[in-house]
Amino acid sequence: MRTAVKSLLVGMHNPAIHGLFVGMSWPKLFGELPSFRESLCILVHDLGYLQQTTLDGDDNRHPEFGAKMARLLGEEFWLLCITHSRDYAKQLHQPLSKLGYADKYSVLLYPDWLFKRLIYSGGEAAEYHRTTKTRKWGFPVDVKLIKKSYRIWFTEGDGRNFAAQA
Repeated sequence: MRTAVKSLLVGMHNPAIHGLFVGMSWPKLFGELPSFRESLCILVHDLGYLQQTTLDGDDNRHPEFGAKMARLLGEEFWLLCITHSRDYAKQLHQPLSKLGYADKYSVLLYPDWLFKRLIYSGGEAAEYHRTTKTRKWGFPVDVKLIKKSYRIWFTEGDGRNFAAQA
């Protein structure tokens, strides 16, 4: 089974589990619960992994499918979903969306034991190990280092810029 599909079924991109943590990160970042339509976007934003062979390979077009679904709710929700990806936001000359920040921040909310179980069950850890050039995380994948990387991004990189705008 392809890693991207496995990730949706039993890994880090499972809509129920990931959606819960993205939903929990929303009020922490924005001071309010997501609207009904924003909640639907949270549930569908990663469903495009069904069409991919790998998580971040040459076919990294996963935001497109969820964004197409979200377009039924209005153009602003298409934009919310498509720009949850840093790559798509850059391509469209748009800032990372609120969903993008909540998506990235959600990683910090996962308990380490659950995060580790998901990245191994879904095959994300093995794929990362196979495809990374630097192997800076080592193997097995160090959950604390991944979370530290996200925390640094949020406090010193793009996340800080977002916090200043919010």
